Amino acid sequence: MISSKLKTIFLISIPVIVVHGLEEYFTGFYKVDLSYRYMFGGISDLPSVFLIYQIVIWSLLILVYFFFTKSWIKWILVLIGVIYIAELQHLIMTIISKQYYPGTITSIGIATIGFFILKELLTNFKKQ
Repeated sequence: MISSKLKTIFLISIPVIVVHGLEEYFTGFYKVDLSYRYMFGGISDLPSVFLIYQIVIWSLLILVYFFFTKSWIKWILVLIGVIYIAELQHLIMTIISKQYYPGTITSIGIATIGFFILKELLTNFKKQ
């Protein structure tokens, strides 16, 4: 059973992820991150593709929220928590490059939420 605390933490994460995606979009993350060049390199309108990609991610997170009654959702939340913590790569890239890296400001909040998701998941797993 998913605790109401975990559900609340995850629900809070959705608008933070939306703001993060918008920060990345408006600061040109798709221009500096090599993975987007490789994934969508042949597409001339990279900003539009990046925005559509973000909207798909946001939609998937909302969909996950509606599956909170399913027992298998905990494993999806483990993956999401790890991905959220991995957003610290923005901060690492800022430190390495000694200049702002697109997405850094909101990535700290996302990583923090990821930590709390994993912490609450651990509590949920122990209760079972």
